[in-house]
This record gives sequence, structure tokens and C-alpha cells, in this order.
Amino acid sequence: MSLSLAKGYAMATCKPQVVLAHVLTGLLHGAMELKAMYIDNIPVVLIVGQNRTHDGEVEERLAPLPIVY
Repeated sequence: MSLSLAKGYAMATCKPQVVLAHVLTGLLHGAMELKAMYIDNIPVVLIVGQNRTHDGEVEERLAPLPIVY
């Protein structure tokens, strides 16, 4: 949705827009709008990233599960 808003604002003001998006869901939801902006030659700066986790949350989630016999 943020890319759609940026597209409309850029079309109205003729100024390039900056959009911050999450690397997975934000980019996935905005992929078709990003393609439409590319085809329509609408300038946009898209910054994607992933939020920081607390207390090793990523390492715990990605750790292998223990084998139980």
C-alpha cells in the first residue's frame, strides 16, 4: 500500500518518493506496484530491510530442533 501512495503522490507532485518496506512482506505486497511504477517511469527510492530482534530471537528460531528418542 505504501508504494501505491507513493505512486499517487509522485504523479501529483512530480517529485521522487522514498518508501521504507519490510524485506519479505512489504516487498512482496508492493512488487506489482513497483513494476507499474517502473513501466510508467515514476521515480521512487525503495529501501527494504528487516527489523532488529531482541535477545537472540533469530538465533533461537533458526536453531535446529533437538532430536528426541
